[in-house]
Amino acid sequence: QLKNEETYRYALGFGLLMLLLFLFLLYRRYQGAQVQKAEIAEKNRHITDSIHYAKRIQDAILTSDQYLQSSLDDYFVYYQPKDIVSGDFYWAYKPDENTVMVAVADCTGHGVPGAFMSMIGNSLLNEIIIENGSTVVNEVLDSMRTHIIKTLDHGDEKGQPKDGLDITLLEIDKSRRKVKIASAGHRLFLYRDGECHDYKGDSYPVGSYFGKEQPFNMQEIDVKRGDILYLTTDGYSDQFGGPNHKKFGIAGFRSLILKSNRVPLRDQSKIYEKAHLDWKGSNSQIDDLCVMGIEIS
Repeated sequence: QLKNEETYRYALGFGLLMLLLFLFLLYRRYQGAQVQKAEIAEKNRHITDSIHYAKRIQDAILTSDQYLQSSLDDYFVYYQPKDIVSGDFYWAYKPDENTVMVAVADCTGHGVPGAFMSMIGNSLLNEIIIENGSTVVNEVLDSMRTHIIKTLDHGDEKGQPKDGLDITLLEIDKSRRKVKIASAGHRLFLYRDGECHDYKGDSYPVGSYFGKEQPFNMQEIDVKRGDILYLTTDGYSDQFGGPNHKKFGIAGFRSLILKSNRVPLRDQSKIYEKAHLDWKGSNSQIDDLCVMGIEIS
């Protein structure tokens, strides 16, 4: 009996020793995990700070509100990146007193990759239109595509889609009340007298597209005082939500245009923001958003 009790004590002591050793190792692992967690958090903070700084740069590149106010009679912009920086951008330039050129673009990707592409797209518009003086809207898109393919083509597998952008580029002639449109992958919406009309652009993007680079087309429409032009990227209509978890859709966007025109144009950005948030609900935002409204005076 004494021998059994002694064996039991030895076994109990050995078990306690192993338990202490296990707890010690567990504690060391916990300490290591905490150190790694702190290191990861610090790296994430540095990355986030860098992206926030990149956002400041991107915001500075976007056409300023002051310039838009001096170029357009009445307008609004609803701009909401999916992440901190955006692959969507808007741009405007006033060549003379009677003409203003406006673009809304959606670059490949979102977040940091999309932001890089948006800076390329913005720079190309400045170079082709402002520096080189080319203002024929469809030729501008042709030129942009040539530059993008030349810049980004590094001998990838032939026939594969590459980086590029969808865009609507307008030339608004205030004196003649005409609008010239070149659009790649987008459509322009026109609100007039309680009705919504749309003008669909070319189906291919500004960039390499399976080796099928066709010239972009130009449309010209007559406008009148009180007409409102709406430019949008596809992030708004592609957002999933609602009671049946489906896309907001083009029909939903048309309906929103009709509803939003019950208030002055300058206040409509709040309506588009609320409609998006209500539709999205608890779902994640799937893409960058950019909607721009311009009234013809």
